[in-house]
Amino acid sequence: MENEKATAGKEPNESRSRASLWHRTRRYHIIIFWAMLALGVLYTPLQHSFTLGRYQHWGLSITCLGIGYLLQVIWSWRDYTKWAKISYLSTACYFLFVGFTFYANPWLDARMSLQTEEQMGRRSLMLVAYFVMSLALSAVWMKWIRAEAKAQRNVAKRTAIQPAGALKGHDNNQSDEPREGGQ
Repeated sequence: MENEKATAGKEPNESRSRASLWHRTRRYHIIIFWAMLALGVLYTPLQHSFTLGRYQHWGLSITCLGIGYLLQVIWSWRDYTKWAKISYLSTACYFLFVGFTFYANPWLDARMSLQTEEQMGRRSLMLVAYFVMSLALSAVWMKWIRAEAKAQRNVAKRTAIQPAGALKGHDNNQSDEPREGGQ
C-alpha cells in the first residue's frame, strides 16, 4: 500500500521529466532517429545478404547519420540561427562525404581486394582530407557555441538591466494611471 502511494507520487514528476527531456532534445529528434537507424545498419549483418566490405558497411551507417543531420536542418530551418544552420549543414556534408567515400571504395579494406600503390597514396590523401575537414568542422561548431553563448549573455544583460516598468512596455516615468490633462 505504501509502495503504491510512493510510486503514485513520482509518476507526474517522471512524466514531467520525460516531457522536459523531449523538449530539451527538440533540436535533435530527427538526428537521434537516424543515429539509431545508423546503429541498426551497423549491427545488422548485411554482408550475409550481399557482398559488402567492412568499410562499405561503415559507409552505409555513416551515410545514415549524415542524412539525419541534413533532414534535421531542413526540417528546422526557420528555427535555427545562421551558425546553427552552417554547423548542421557542414556536419551533414562531412558525414555524407565520408559515408559515400567508404561505400564507393571497397578497396579501402585490404581483406576485400589487393591495393595498388596509387590506391595506397589515395588512402593517405583521404586521411589528410578527413583530418582537415574535421578541423574545419570543429571550428564551425566552436563559432556556433560562442555565438549562442554571446546571445545568451546579451539576453541576460538586457533582462537584468531593464527596470520593471520597461518589461511592461512603459517608460520609467509612466504609471498605470492616466496623466493629468487627459493624456
